Amino acid sequence: MRSPRLSWFNVVSTFILLVVVVVTLYPFLHMLAVSLSSDVHVMKNTVSFWPKGFNLNMYKLVLGDSQIWVAYKNTLIYTVLGTLISLVVTSTGAYALSRSDMALRKSFTLLIVVTMFFSGGMIPTFLVVRSLDMVDTVWGMVLPGAVSTWNLILMRTFFSGIPKELEESGR
Repeated sequence: MRSPRLSWFNVVSTFILLVVVVVTLYPFLHMLAVSLSSDVHVMKNTVSFWPKGFNLNMYKLVLGDSQIWVAYKNTLIYTVLGTLISLVVTSTGAYALSRSDMALRKSFTLLIVVTMFFSGGMIPTFLVVRSLDMVDTVWGMVLPGAVSTWNLILMRTFFSGIPKELEESGR
C-alpha cells in the first residue's frame, strides 16, 4: 500500500517538472514559430506559439548563403578532429599515469591536478597559440583543448582498476 504523502510528492514533483519543461521549451518553440511566420506578423509582434502567414523565405536566405555551409564544415572538422585528438592524448596519458611502475607518477599527477584549479585563462592561451603561429588554423582551435584534466583523472582511475592479470594474459 502506498502512503498518501508519497503520492502527493509524485503529483507535486510532476507538476513542477512540467512547468520547468514548458518554461524551457517555450523560447525554442516561439523562435521556430517566428522563423516560419511572415514578416508582417513578426513586425506586428502577433506571433506567439503558432506561425502566422507561413513562409520559408528566411530559411531560403540563410541556406542559400555559402558561408553557412563553410561554418558547418568547420564545425564538423573541429568536432571530429578535436574529439579524436583529445581521446588519443587523454587515454594514452591516463594509461601512463595509471601504471604503478612509472617514474615520477605522483609528481605528474599533482602537476595535472594543479592545472585543474589554476588555469592560465583565455589570454595566455591565445598568446601561446599566436607564438606558435597557429592563429586562423584548425590546430589553433583543436590543440589547446586536447587534454581535459577531469577526463584524464577519470580515465586514469579506470585504468588503475584493470587487474594486472588481464594485462599479463594479453601479453
